[in-house]
Amino acid sequence: RIWAQAISRFLPMGQRLSKAGLQKRLGPRQLEAVKSLSEMILTRQLQPLHRQCQAAAWFAPIGQVLVEDSVCIRLNPSLSEVYRGGRNQTRRPSAVARIQLAIELKSLQYTRFVLQGYRDNDQKWSRQILSLLSAGDLVIRDMGYFVLSSFEHIMGAFFLTRYKLPTALYEGKQGKRIDLLKRLEQARGKGQTLIEIPVWAGSHHRLPLRRVASEVPSEVLEARVRKAKKDRNPRTRHNQPYFALLRWNIFLTNVSAHDWPAEQIRQIYGFRWQIEIIFNV
Repeated sequence: RIWAQAISRFLPMGQRLSKAGLQKRLGPRQLEAVKSLSEMILTRQLQPLHRQCQAAAWFAPIGQVLVEDSVCIRLNPSLSEVYRGGRNQTRRPSAVARIQLAIELKSLQYTRFVLQGYRDNDQKWSRQILSLLSAGDLVIRDMGYFVLSSFEHIMGAFFLTRYKLPTALYEGKQGKRIDLLKRLEQARGKGQTLIEIPVWAGSHHRLPLRRVASEVPSEVLEARVRKAKKDRNPRTRHNQPYFALLRWNIFLTNVSAHDWPAEQIRQIYGFRWQIEIIFNV
């Protein structure tokens, strides 16, 4: 429908291409042309991101720079046997496809483009990144892929991720557990808005990482609180400490402070946010 509307802008006045009309014109002969057009559009969207990556000194000691994310697309219910969607109130079958996308920013290459069902969530997919990584490479992902056992296998390479509650953080391999909120509020009381401490993540895995937290602007905090209050998923536990921690961007990484000073972490993570541009094409 969107493609038909876009093409109609180039037709003579008064003529319009319908969704059905476009579908009739699309077949095996046009498949390669459609693929080439899609690739051209996606690559064009990546060009600004590619230039930023090439100019960033942060990535000089890094091999590949991989950004991974997924997006879900609702399909016709007739495809529910192939692409099973989530459960809905009507209990009618629904069809939702999930696209797993990985991009290598230095070469501007799509290293992975996989079509799955909605229930193949990011956590299940988390360890698949290992097949693309070599020593010295970097992967930037959001909390959806946060699985400590995956990070344990990535430790030969590098990663940057948002921290996910209620992952336990410790002061040392055999040290006591850190009261994260208390530590952040103490620092904030001293006027600090950027806090870094070395931590050991996970009660079983105990991975040696850097934890970097930066306070967000008030408008960002307000937007996060509004969104959290609208979340009615019974599995979520939005207690008072949860809302208090929304004040902070909290990151975990195994890249050294020598290569990435704390004040640059949030800016580097911004490369992951840019993948949303592609999903909005």
